[in-house]
Amino acid sequence: MHKLSKVILILATILLLFTVVVAFRNPFPQFYHNDIIFQQQGLDIIIKDVTVRTITGNSMAPTLPHGSTLFFADASGVLIEPGMIVQFYDNNTNENIIHRVIAVYDTHLVTQGDNNIDPDPDIQRKQIKNIIIGSLFT
Repeated sequence: MHKLSKVILILATILLLFTVVVAFRNPFPQFYHNDIIFQQQGLDIIIKDVTVRTITGNSMAPTLPHGSTLFFADASGVLIEPGMIVQFYDNNTNENIIHRVIAVYDTHLVTQGDNNIDPDPDIQRKQIKNIIIGSLFT
């Protein structure tokens, strides 16, 4: 058993050294994860089919305070569930709203800003344009 532990340790060390050599061969290595590319060249993060926007307003504070930068992905074909933060088009105000889904029914959804006392008027699934997949705070 003692010899097996030494062999595993040696193999792990070789693998680690190989990884380090390969990583430093390229001065700006890229790490791919599905459609996300993290590039070690400053703060570049390239995400396929994602929109980045800074939000205004406090309806989602403290979760998403005014000035937060959000990463949006198209909501087409995504199963919308309670707890998700979505961007939808409000037919009453003709604005895009970012609020949390609090209930999902067969005929409609209910959303509400985390900082709002009352829920929004019911919305249809087709009004949801994007889902929020990440955020940066200032």
